[in-house]
Amino acid sequence: MSKARSYYESANLSHIPELMKLAPEAAASYFSLERQIYQQSHQLPVKTKELIAIVVAHVTGCPYCIDVHVKK
Repeated sequence: MSKARSYYESANLSHIPELMKLAPEAAASYFSLERQIYQQSHQLPVKTKELIAIVVAHVTGCPYCIDVHVKK
């Protein structure tokens, strides 16, 4: 019986700079949104926002998002 191969490899996160070069407008938009979301606010502390991001990442099943947000 062969072992199922996962598409997730944490080393793939190192390719983000290359993806940013290939799609600079999309990357700039995404990172602008991310900066706005994770600014400190009186409504929700950054830690709470990261915990929400971890939950969303689990619901969507994105191992890369889980990895990034758990480390934060």
